[in-house]
Amino acid sequence: MTTSWKADQSKLSHEEAEMLKKTKQPLVTGLSGDELGALVGRVRGMREKERTLTRDMRRAISGRKSERGSSFPGNVEQPSQRKAIFASALKRLNAEAARRRADEAKEATTAALRKALKRKNAAQRTFPDPGRTARRGMANLQSGRRHAVLDRADVGRAVQTTKAAQAKRDARQAQD
Repeated sequence: MTTSWKADQSKLSHEEAEMLKKTKQPLVTGLSGDELGALVGRVRGMREKERTLTRDMRRAISGRKSERGSSFPGNVEQPSQRKAIFASALKRLNAEAARRRADEAKEATTAALRKALKRKNAAQRTFPDPGRTARRGMANLQSGRRHAVLDRADVGRAVQTTKAAQAKRDARQAQD
């Protein structure tokens, strides 16, 4: 469950609140990579400390372990709420680190692609050997059909016969 920043500040010391203020959005983007890594380490350590404290308190309340120190508070809620505050701050820092890694990866990919494109454009283009070509065109295939063989002497007679047959058909159609 999310809580307001004022409610979170009431559970933290002044130094812790100032440190966690840097994990909020406008300030976290201004941190350098080394500062971000150091802040992640500190917040993770504080979260682990609160987690251990909460676990020890729960074990002491259930009777599985003796209490630590003389002024050990009996309420488990405060350390678990502090742990949640540190966990949410750590989540914000991890998200920022992941965003930066993604930006760096995108820039690296873009640079590599631009470099590859430049190499491609600069390279001498070579074309592969086309292999066998047709040269004078396709080979002429013999037809499997029989050709009507007609003597040169019979050509005129065949043409005249066809002409007479067509004239008869035309005359019949004209009568009808």
